[in-house]
Amino acid sequence: MIITVPDLFLINGELLTSNGFGEFMKIHNHQGTLDGACSVYSLTMSLLYENIVAYEETETPSRKNGGRLLKELFSNYGLIKSGFHFSILKKIIEKYKTSNWRVEYKKGSPSECLKGICQEIGNGCAPIIGIGYCGLDYGHALLAVGYEEIDGKIEKIFCLDPGAPTPKVSIWNSYIDVHDLRKRSKYVNTMTTEPISDLVKIEDYIIIENTKDIPISRQS
Repeated sequence: MIITVPDLFLINGELLTSNGFGEFMKIHNHQGTLDGACSVYSLTMSLLYENIVAYEETETPSRKNGGRLLKELFSNYGLIKSGFHFSILKKIIEKYKTSNWRVEYKKGSPSECLKGICQEIGNGCAPIIGIGYCGLDYGHALLAVGYEEIDGKIEKIFCLDPGAPTPKVSIWNSYIDVHDLRKRSKYVNTMTTEPISDLVKIEDYIIIENTKDIPISRQS
């Protein structure tokens, strides 16, 4: 059984999300199309998914809170060689959040994070998750959009990776194999002719939710 967030759609090979007015807009941005680190790209996708910003704001941010957040991130936190830690990212988000945003940062063991991530996905949210590469001192940020459960056990977390091309036949372009958390999980990029896989550890995640469930991006 595969469970995915409800507002992602593949239409004629394009990955889209609803804009809250019966129309659709792009959500995935491949690194290089916007100025930003993987955390910034993943956050942008989260804001689009929650209708906190409109897609045009990824090119020309508005003066609204979501647009102002994007402008600060694009202007000041573009290319960060050592990575952009989620604890710092949350503090920046908090500067711009309104009462309509639920913002939470969770850190814990892989099993604790996995439980929380799947619960959020089941509730319709798309968490920004942080993974660390085993044996290396850096990590990566992804947007989690679904998971696979077999006989009551979580096997995979399906993700939108900003570092991989936009998917054409699914709503994800990568996944994390989490079937045995006693060992290191395996990250797999599915958008290459020879899928790239790395041993990783799920370390933390951030939730941004539009609690009003209306297009904040279109409010005056």
